[in-house]
Amino acid sequence: MPQQVIITNPIEFEEKKKRIIAGGVGKLHVLSDFDKTLTHAYVNGEKTPSLIGILREGGYLSDEYTNAARALSEKYSPLENDVSIPLDERKKNMQEWWEKHFELLLSAQLPKSVIAT
Repeated sequence: MPQQVIITNPIEFEEKKKRIIAGGVGKLHVLSDFDKTLTHAYVNGEKTPSLIGILREGGYLSDEYTNAARALSEKYSPLENDVSIPLDERKKNMQEWWEKHFELLLSAQLPKSVIAT
């Protein structure tokens, strides 16, 4: 079976896993499904936004975040589904997009109050 999970830094992953276990479930918060891999892309025939789309377009974060997130989307979104690009290259682009957006989210300091809404 092909590898389903890519762990780029196994040592760091194990350290984080230990901290998560030590902290317990009460301190664990998971923000997931940025790209609709777990939720429906369409509801009643209408396209639903991804979590990233909601954060980007919902006015939850700064204009700086919104503009940078839009720029990333405009750059990488066309590459995501372009079947003329070899799959390995598309995967590399998607990993790069994810990493850049993750850094952007960290710098935007998403407040807990936004998650609670």
